[in-house]
Amino acid sequence: MVHLVMLIDTNAPLAEVQRELVSFQRWAAEVGTGVVLEVLAIGERASWLPEGVSLSSSAVSGVRSEREPNLANALDLVASRDADAVLTVLAKEPRPGWHAHARALPDFRAVVGFGQPPPGALGQGALGAPFIGSHLALALRWLTCEFEDRSWVCACGVRRVLGVTAACSVCGATELPRVLDLAGRQLVLAPAARIHAHHLGKPLAFDAPPRVLDDTTPAGPVTIDGVNGVVRPAEPRPRKGPMEAAIAGSARCAGCDGPLIEPVRREPPDPRRFCATCVASSFRCDFCGVPVGEGGGSRWPDGRKACPVCWSSAVTDLRILDELVDRATGWMRRTLGMAVERCPVRFEHAAAICELNGLRFVPQPGLSPRPIGFYVPTAAGGPIICVEHGSPRAIAYGVVAHELTHAWQEVHWPRQVPRTLVEGLAMWVEYQALLAAGAIHAARHAERYGDPVYGLGFRIALAVEGERGPDFVKHRLHELTQWPAQG
Repeated sequence: MVHLVMLIDTNAPLAEVQRELVSFQRWAAEVGTGVVLEVLAIGERASWLPEGVSLSSSAVSGVRSEREPNLANALDLVASRDADAVLTVLAKEPRPGWHAHARALPDFRAVVGFGQPPPGALGQGALGAPFIGSHLALALRWLTCEFEDRSWVCACGVRRVLGVTAACSVCGATELPRVLDLAGRQLVLAPAARIHAHHLGKPLAFDAPPRVLDDTTPAGPVTIDGVNGVVRPAEPRPRKGPMEAAIAGSARCAGCDGPLIEPVRREPPDPRRFCATCVASSFRCDFCGVPVGEGGGSRWPDGRKACPVCWSSAVTDLRILDELVDRATGWMRRTLGMAVERCPVRFEHAAAICELNGLRFVPQPGLSPRPIGFYVPTAAGGPIICVEHGSPRAIAYGVVAHELTHAWQEVHWPRQVPRTLVEGLAMWVEYQALLAAGAIHAARHAERYGDPVYGLGFRIALAVEGERGPDFVKHRLHELTQWPAQG
């Protein structure tokens, strides 16, 4: 049974919300997912609802507010409800100060925005995975399945979450359930796992009846709809480990999983191979640029595509992002002698980060080139680092090192420096950090970056390093008035 609390800004289109809630409750009943849904209304109209809108006949509690959604008060109320999961629906940016009230939220949470552009609060990892308004139904189903995938009830009755801790916080029990490890995802078999399309490397979809695998399945390899997995004892998620998982080659196309039709494309050291059909199609991973076949790979709600490798290593947990900041900060201090204060970090939408960079994000079949990080300087209300939600772990680590370099430049470099050189140093540090962490594929992606500012600056920094050494790059690159020849 899942106690789901839903916070709804009453400035959102409530009739549309009502339709999706009815659809969700019908779906939950059909698949046997027990959900107790409680709706809390927030915003300037929280004391009333339009005629004919019952919000699925849930007990609606109003949280009174001024014109902006009083999200802080609502989050305090959620903390007192002992919820298993929380979904926040926003129509506009909430009042400042809400972030400090998000500490007591449950592990399972998501946020949906109906505003145009989406509220910046959606990018805060404290509110969970972001969805746009048209994907409200998807967010409801995803959140419920996420809860089922990763949690179970301890013998003492306490809900435990896979990978968060090795022992129960109440009784101290260390017993862990068996899990199904499938396509880079762990699903708890306690007592069963419901297998949906996204568990098999396909786009998020919940309309088809799920496959069910129960805890009587023998330990060892299993194959589900052609996807290989393994049933084994659970292991707590490692807090630290290799930046990039090993990429395996296959006798089949890594884009469409079909036969390798000649001419086959391969780019060493990546062992994956892609058939001529996938190479000729326009669909590319929006993170590493490899072909993903006509189906477009796995998709995020905003239209970004991800190959299986980038999808399986996506960073959606703010705790992981914080760890990457700690790791990059320590490495820069020890290895490069670049001492920088630890910056707060948060998730943001691809569209929001592009907007911060003066660009517009438009998903397309091919690779959608874009900056996936942004540093907000102290003078503009920072320092803070924004990272695109769902970035693969290695790429996110490189972005963090890149943006921390901008924080270091704010203190150690003059203010008026050509942007090519500013970004050149940041790309150079990003590249060195990825190499040092063993993230060879992400480093290769940085090598090939052809942006006329970032790519040119990176090649300038490499050329200067070859001629004058790394210390000149760090401390005197900004003195250049003529670009050296690039290799």
